[in-house]
Amino acid sequence: MPVDLLNPHPEIREAMSKICAKFDMNYWLRCEEEGRLAQEFFDEVRQGGWLGIAMPRECGGADLGVTAVSVMLQTIAEHGGSWVANGTVQAYLFGPRAIALHGTAEQKQR
Repeated sequence: MPVDLLNPHPEIREAMSKICAKFDMNYWLRCEEEGRLAQEFFDEVRQGGWLGIAMPRECGGADLGVTAVSVMLQTIAEHGGSWVANGTVQAYLFGPRAIALHGTAEQKQR
């Protein structure tokens, strides 16, 4: 199926929009003022399985790649969370990729 280059992964945009709708600007402001991780937002993203969006299937991920991650992060930013929201999930989206590419079988299993 061809990708719409003007609107790639609309299903990701829709799903992330539903998650983001649960968190208003006051939530993001409180997180920023308190200097804390947006734990409730992180939990929603994690429970939805979104942290593995770019991970290879053999490591339990969706193997959708960087375009999918970009759509996900753009959608999050558009809903008012900006750096607070994206900073909450970015390390979990990109960091484990090194394990997937260069880790031992045991590391990949964990």
